[in-house]
Amino acid sequence: MNRLISALLVTAAVLIDWGLVDALPKGIPIFGACQYMGSSLKSAYPKLGCPPGTIFVSQTSRDADYTTVNDALATLPADLSPRWILIDEGEYKESLNISRKGRRPSLLDDNGDTSVLNIAPNKVLFLLQRPPRVNIVYRHVNDVTQGNLPHTSFYADPGGSTEFGTKDFKAYNLNFENRAANKSQGPALALNLGYVRASFYGCTFRSWQDTIFVGKNASAYFTHSQVLGQTDFIYGFGTAWFNNSTLGLRGPGGYVTAWKGVPDDRTVPNGYTNDGNHFGAYIWNSSIVKSPDADPTVDITGKFALGRPWNNISRTIVQYTYLDSSIAAQGFSTWSANTYDYVKYFEYENYGPGWKPDERIYFDHVLTQEEANNFTLSKAFEDDLSWIDLLY
Repeated sequence: MNRLISALLVTAAVLIDWGLVDALPKGIPIFGACQYMGSSLKSAYPKLGCPPGTIFVSQTSRDADYTTVNDALATLPADLSPRWILIDEGEYKESLNISRKGRRPSLLDDNGDTSVLNIAPNKVLFLLQRPPRVNIVYRHVNDVTQGNLPHTSFYADPGGSTEFGTKDFKAYNLNFENRAANKSQGPALALNLGYVRASFYGCTFRSWQDTIFVGKNASAYFTHSQVLGQTDFIYGFGTAWFNNSTLGLRGPGGYVTAWKGVPDDRTVPNGYTNDGNHFGAYIWNSSIVKSPDADPTVDITGKFALGRPWNNISRTIVQYTYLDSSIAAQGFSTWSANTYDYVKYFEYENYGPGWKPDERIYFDHVLTQEEANNFTLSKAFEDDLSWIDLLY
């Protein structure tokens, strides 16, 4: 991994009931009121159904408050109030740094198709060129629960006692893409998280290498989303949960995850294990398959590993997930660990042509039902799910 990576991330939003639920078509969840109502009558009422104070960004509408997301972000007050930004369809080539203290600095896709849990219709696209340039960060002056860790820009941590960033960021129905290259040739992040609790709903993240980074003191939840990449395209040392999502394999071969079991980039102390924390990548009820945009002429059968250990105590758990024939029979792969005694690579109730439990590598453990009960959403985030929209 390139230790000099700049951080980057991009986003989208939150919705709650503002008395318009009865007006929504059947199947539209409550949080879709702003997205659906506004887009259905956008020519006259682009913010219909949205919370008071919602900012509307559009490159074409005369009703837009701003034409760029950065201009909208710059107007948000430095307080703890929730805020919403509704984004009209379009391709936005911007460098965003989201570090507001307040609850839910939210960006919404003005989609109008929120009844379908499908990322394909998403109409808002962010294009990111390397180096990565978008951050979500959180640093609390009393944040010592993860240890006294190095202060470097790679961890989105300026050091000192500054508090900044958000504890509750939500993104709905947006596409994030880094087009730095059309193959793996170095980090090309579409999302970088540090010191934050962030959740993403119906979003797409696309690049080739190091697509999503979940770093220091970061907790991330993804549902009904897709992540497309080739090499270590989900990596970090925070805690990330992927629910009912598609992980798409784009290149001729590679690795889905690369994780650490410590909350920073330090060398694992002698005798240290990760038994006392929950850092890791959790893939639940999802699909790991050849990407829909992969070269159809390239045979990637057996060319991808579920992950490889970034250090000696890496943790990745894959449960109830469909694995296509792209997944190698051994499941996981070796890498930076010099011993695999404490590497925690677990699988449970996976299925598909890539599920070959009798051929898995020796440190890939197939869980019993009792063991699998230790790896639930609630336990991964230590029983605090208040920042996750479980209605989606």
